[in-house]
Parts: sequence; structure tokens; C-alpha cells
Amino acid sequence: MAGKKANRYGISGLGNARQSALDNQPDTVNYLLPDSFRFHMQRIPKMNYFVQSMNIPALEYSVVTQPTTLVDIKHPGNSFTFPNFQISFILDEDMETFMEIFNWMKTLVAIEAFDPVEVGPDNFCDATVHILNSAKNPNFVVNFKQCFPVSLSGIDFNSAISEPEPMIVTVDFAYTAYDIENI
Repeated sequence: MAGKKANRYGISGLGNARQSALDNQPDTVNYLLPDSFRFHMQRIPKMNYFVQSMNIPALEYSVVTQPTTLVDIKHPGNSFTFPNFQISFILDEDMETFMEIFNWMKTLVAIEAFDPVEVGPDNFCDATVHILNSAKNPNFVVNFKQCFPVSLSGIDFNSAISEPEPMIVTVDFAYTAYDIENI
């Protein structure tokens, strides 16, 4: 077994495998709660206050299939796919956040003229999500690189409701990549 150290069971490549029953105990029994996050994007700072929900997307990569005479064999591919992440936020009465995103999206695509849109650093913005522990202190940071909005939900008005609730708007962002770091 050149280059790889075998564990006590003689299996190489399992350097991080737990060695005893005591090692199988978790370091913490506190659960990650769905409200344990803080979102920040410099380009739309007022949205940070009104964010209601967001997701950290799945991480997927391609699979290469090797044909054989019996069963095709699957191997890890070499390209990642980063699905969009979605944020829902309360719409303030001045619609500031909605208009910031709306105007940002209008700068990304030619709508009224046939002039080409210049792609540059102003089209993108990084985003940060702090994942909080049970004491509401930052535990992890998720950094999204080169984000830009690709979808902004509509605003539904309704005069037939008896107890109005705040309006929630959803925006989807595409991005180049994300990473997660322990703080």
C-alpha cells in the first residue's frame, strides 16, 4: 500500500475513519435551526433586514458512465453544477429592495434599445450567509461568488382579505460558485 496509510482494519484511504465507539459520539447535540442565518449582499443592503428565508443550494457534479458488457460503471465527473439560490423577503411600503433588484435586472438585458449590454464587475455582487449556532453566534460562513438576479416574483394585491399580512417577494440568484468555511 504505497503512499496510503492503512487504518487498523487494513483498509487504506480511510484516514478519517473513526477508531473507537467513543469517537462515534457527536461533539454537540444541538440542532441547526431554520432561523439560524444572517444574509448580506452589499449591492442590496436594505434587503438584509427584510430577508425571511433563503436556501443553500445542492452541490452537484456530472457523472461519467463507462459502458461495459454487463453493467455500466459510473465514475465521478469533472464539472460542478450550482443551482440558483432563492431568497424571500418582506416588501417594504416604499418597495426599495424590489426596485433595487428590478433595476439591477434591467441593466443585465437590453429591453428598450438594441444597444449591447456591457458585462463587467457592476453586473455581479458577492453574497454572504452566516450560519448561526444555538447561541446565535456565527458558526459557518457561506460565500457566494459573482451573484446576479435571474428571477423576481410578481407582487399580488388582494382587497378581499380581512387581516393583511406583509407581502413576501422571492428573488432567484445565479452565481459562479460557493464555499462554506467554519468560523
